[in-house]
Amino acid sequence: MSLICLDIGNTRMKVGIFHADREPDFLVFKEYDINTFKDLQSKYPDYHFVLSSTARLSEESEQYLLQTEGFFAVSHAAQLPFENLYGTPNTLGIDRIALIAGAKSLYPGRNCLVIDAGTCITLDFVNGHGQYLGGSIHPGIEMRLKALHNFTGKLPLVDSVWQDGLIGSTTTECIKIGAITGAVKEIEHFILEYQEMYSDIVVILTGGDSEVFFYKVKNEIFAHPNLVLTGLEKIARYNAK
Repeated sequence: MSLICLDIGNTRMKVGIFHADREPDFLVFKEYDINTFKDLQSKYPDYHFVLSSTARLSEESEQYLLQTEGFFAVSHAAQLPFENLYGTPNTLGIDRIALIAGAKSLYPGRNCLVIDAGTCITLDFVNGHGQYLGGSIHPGIEMRLKALHNFTGKLPLVDSVWQDGLIGSTTTECIKIGAITGAVKEIEHFILEYQEMYSDIVVILTGGDSEVFFYKVKNEIFAHPNLVLTGLEKIARYNAK
């Protein structure tokens, strides 16, 4: 079974084309509509669509996908290739579910800590027995910078370009060190706490701001930018059984 996995967020759509006979292809669309889905189906006529969406699709796009053969929307009702021990499973984001499924498929039998550095920074942990225990949710870098600007009278809104050093000599430098370096140090600390609890642990990094953390966090980590799409594929195949 060949799949077109769609990870639709608020600002873009990431697509994974999972072929039966070769490595997958990954695409990013900043703009998309019903014609985007028609073009994908035209190019890959025997592939099934798999959807995870945090944004509202247009009614015509939604109806088009629903009518395609073999369409599968990942939801909380889906069967999962891991044991979900989250206390409120129906509140667990589909993207986090996909991340865990992807991590488990890449590192079977290992303790995995998945860090998704996006709008929010989420940490999710699945143990070597395939049990998802939960994690934590932190404000992302952009959220921290915007909060400093929006909730004060005079602090400027600055970009998220990394600022080296510990002591800022300008207000902009101080904001960057506090928000960006602070986020990096926060995640470093959490990783160390997990490593003390679980000696055999794989730390996996993904998300839009993952590059900042990959080069600055002083721990051994593995970057997987398309982990959500990999997880969606695994969930779809698991449910097809």
